[in-house]
Amino acid sequence: MPSITSLYCFYAATPNTSSKGVPVTSLWHKPPTTAMDPYVAVHEPSPLTQTPAPITQAYMDGFLQERHTEISSLKTKLKSCVHDLKRDVNGLGERVNDLEHTLDSCTKDQEALWCTFMILEDQQIELKQEDLESRRNNIRIRGIPKGQEGTNIMTFMADLLHMIRSEPDVTPPMLDRAYLLPTTTGHADLTLDILTRVHFYTEKEAILQASQKKKSCSTKAIQFRYSRILWPPH
Repeated sequence: MPSITSLYCFYAATPNTSSKGVPVTSLWHKPPTTAMDPYVAVHEPSPLTQTPAPITQAYMDGFLQERHTEISSLKTKLKSCVHDLKRDVNGLGERVNDLEHTLDSCTKDQEALWCTFMILEDQQIELKQEDLESRRNNIRIRGIPKGQEGTNIMTFMADLLHMIRSEPDVTPPMLDRAYLLPTTTGHADLTLDILTRVHFYTEKEAILQASQKKKSCSTKAIQFRYSRILWPPH
């Protein structure tokens, strides 16, 4: 294929002629005038046709040295990362060991607390049972005039309960305790409430049965009325 210059020469040699006989030259076929004319085709060598520069030993040595430097830097960074990871893993292992030790200690403490709780619960049940059994033997007397109880409430209550039964062959009941209670009659300045516990349940029941039969009695100018009251009150 002819080059651009040869094509130009070919078309320039055969100019077109107008109807008036004047040669007409196309702008595409304008002959070059100077070296800076934009219509002059500039020929540059194609990259595909350039001959590569020869690879020298110095270039290869420099290239390999750069690669070795990069690899050494990567190895150093990798070693540092591995060292940090080992340190973190060791720290986590120690923390896990501490947590396991703490968990074992907490488990032992929980077992000890559970055993203590079970013991306390059993004791509470026993105390409640004893309290209920103790209340079964309680007798509460209301409306006793102040001053009649004397200095010894136990002796006063024993004589009073013995009088309620009024059986000649019966000895005074054995009492475990007797004490004053806050009155609920509205006459706290005039009367007293006394709660006493009879040691034997059979004696307590005999006293209550006798009080139900008598309904009332009098002694030392005191009028008593008896009634069976559930304890604790509902």
